[in-house]
Amino acid sequence: MLTLFWIALVICLVGLVFTLRIAKQPAEEKYDHKTSAKNMSWMYFIFLPIILILLGIFYYFLT
Repeated sequence: MLTLFWIALVICLVGLVFTLRIAKQPAEEKYDHKTSAKNMSWMYFIFLPIILILLGIFYYFLT
């Protein structure tokens, strides 16, 4: 079960890296990449702990 946790963590981190890279390359000139990166960073600061807590609860109930 711990292996699944590490796999999920790696997938989340890879998703974070790719999301931030895409945010730095906007398609439109009016699109502010700094604002986008700031918003995405806040989303990850909120969602990552929630996901980790849910994974911890899931692991607790399975063991």
